Amino acid sequence: MSRKRKRVFSCIILIVTIFVLVVVDLGRTFAYFVINGEIVTSSFNGPQSFNGDYTVNNIPFSNDAPDSIAVVIDGGNFKINNSVIEKNGDSSSALSDGSNSAVVVHNGASLELFRGSVTTNGTYSHGVFSDAGIIKVTGTNIKTNSSYSNGIVVSNGGSITTNYITLETMGDYSSAIRVNSSDSFVTVYGGTFKTNGANSPVLNSLGDVVINNASLNSLKSEGIVINGNHSVTLNSTSLSTNNVAVSDGFITNKSISMYQSGDKTDDSVARFTSSNGTMTTNCGDTFYITNTKAVVKLVNNTIVNNDGNFMRIGSSNFGTVGNNGGDVVLSLSNQSVFGNIIVDNISKLEMNLSDGSVYDGVINQENSALYVSLNLSLDSKLVLRGNTYVNSLEGVDNNYSNIDFNGYDLFVNGEKLVVPSHSGSQVDSNSNEFSQPDTNNNTSSDNNSSNDNNTSNDKVIDNNKNTDNSSIGTSQNNSSNTSDNNSVSSHENQKSKSNGSSNNEPVEQVNPSNTNDNYNQQGTDYQESYSNEIDMNEEDLINSGDHHLNESLSIYSLDDRTLLIINIIGVVLIITSVLSIIKNRALKDIDNV
Repeated sequence: MSRKRKRVFSCIILIVTIFVLVVVDLGRTFAYFVINGEIVTSSFNGPQSFNGDYTVNNIPFSNDAPDSIAVVIDGGNFKINNSVIEKNGDSSSALSDGSNSAVVVHNGASLELFRGSVTTNGTYSHGVFSDAGIIKVTGTNIKTNSSYSNGIVVSNGGSITTNYITLETMGDYSSAIRVNSSDSFVTVYGGTFKTNGANSPVLNSLGDVVINNASLNSLKSEGIVINGNHSVTLNSTSLSTNNVAVSDGFITNKSISMYQSGDKTDDSVARFTSSNGTMTTNCGDTFYITNTKAVVKLVNNTIVNNDGNFMRIGSSNFGTVGNNGGDVVLSLSNQSVFGNIIVDNISKLEMNLSDGSVYDGVINQENSALYVSLNLSLDSKLVLRGNTYVNSLEGVDNNYSNIDFNGYDLFVNGEKLVVPSHSGSQVDSNSNEFSQPDTNNNTSSDNNSSNDNNTSNDKVIDNNKNTDNSSIGTSQNNSSNTSDNNSVSSHENQKSKSNGSSNNEPVEQVNPSNTNDNYNQQGTDYQESYSNEIDMNEEDLINSGDHHLNESLSIYSLDDRTLLIINIIGVVLIITSVLSIIKNRALKDIDNV
């Protein structure tokens, strides 16, 4: 090669090397340049709107402007992997479209959030909001720090599926999960969900929700609120609540509330099912049901109430006065329950025990209920802790062998059962999974506490990879005995009321053959595509699916070691090129001499 060609070649190498180093170093520092017509940045600042098929890897999003969204997905299929998304700034009002949220998905668009984090710092600033969108969130940390800021929100026929996420809300009126419309739904696999503020249930639902293997914890509010004709299903899930602040519109503390905000209708039934989980109530009643028909099914749970009753059914501040009681079908299967059941004079209860279930407490002690029916299987057991009044009793033999009276009376349609002399023995403490409660049961119709015991083709933008696994937590609490100052302390002081004509009304059925076994079908049909995920462990769930983490490479995705190697090679090429140019220039001068 001639010296002239060598000089030209060295100059080209020098220019290209300098250009590459400038692009790499300045691009990684300032991260703003164009590759193949696409703007590639190391971060997105301010509101960002996308419509199309994109995959974003390891790039932070931030927006500090009030009444605006950090990330808006208006169409297409969008994926965000290992990114930090932060939304700051307050909103002037509670906009129903989530217009001050961190992430909003509209118009049937879909979004996958994989790991990373979503944080909001401002009022009315939700974390992830589906407004007729389809969202899947896996291994992500979500936190909202101000009031009126829910963790995830679904409305207008949208859906959200979560896999082992960690979600926490800090402010008042900030639910972890909120479903705003009856055509929306949420499916949860694993993870932890926690609320710290008043009026902030873990789940506030106007739609259908299925939660599997998760931990739910509310420090000041209810755990679950079901409004209207909707279902919530918990599978192998722990729920712990401490409802120290009574929520707006309600009149009592509770863990799970089922109600209808408007007037009660015959075709509206709230449904709740829990199986193989734990339910711990530290303040208030475990269930409070008002102004609605309701179906509650409990299977093989550990239920602990450290403060109030097991269930209260009665009137409230909702609906029309005189027609705003509860109408409840309660089914226990392989289930032990401690605690009293309060039913007021405009409310009804149908209670079914099967598959070796045990109910230990008092039902309708004040003889105030509109109607109560009790149906026992022969392998189930009723343990009385005070005088109990029902209108109908089924599933007992002539000796009442599956009832432990403990010196108390059971009245059926106003008549006291005559107990054979060899019946009514005390409960054998070795035959049950729970310890013997104090026989001085304490109840009242308004304020009472129960004695509870239990053991209980894409466009791709890429950044550095930085992942975190969320963990699933569980809660276990031992129960303690509490008493209310207004309660009655002995059997001798009980006063039985005469049974009025209203108590002879047949209970209005809520089609128990369908509701007891099939009522959660509506809430589970939509999760077929994820039906196998519940059998995976956390890492399998997080790693499942196509997240395109290595689909392409941007400048900002270079780690420090790779950047150092590129710079060393570049410097060597620059020095070599410069020396080559100088050498060839010197040789040319010698030739000219």
